[in-house]
Amino acid sequence: MTTAILVGLFLVVLYAAVKMLIADAYDRGRREEVLRRADLQAKLKEIQTNVVMAQKPWTILFLILTTALSSCQSTSGGSCPPLAQYSLAQQRAVASELRRLRGTPTGQFIVDYGKLRAACRL
Repeated sequence: MTTAILVGLFLVVLYAAVKMLIADAYDRGRREEVLRRADLQAKLKEIQTNVVMAQKPWTILFLILTTALSSCQSTSGGSCPPLAQYSLAQQRAVASELRRLRGTPTGQFIVDYGKLRAACRL
């Protein structure tokens, strides 16, 4: 009977040792997997950073060019139609009529039109 108890005890200890070895190998494998994933994530982040940094000079150049060109005026006249030319006599006659229209909606419309013409001359 003592032999059976010793064999049983030996098997329990052997089972516990094997179980501990398997758990240790599993933990080591998990740690290696975690480290491998962290390394891959770091490499991916480095690649993404390099791609973004490589695009920055082109982005800055694009912004500078669009800003510089946005202040250019078109030589074709832009969006303003050609302005009609009026003689000095016509301008004086309209000025006297406009003085009589001061404070009316029609007078305000004509003042606004004058501002539009002045803007188109620039």
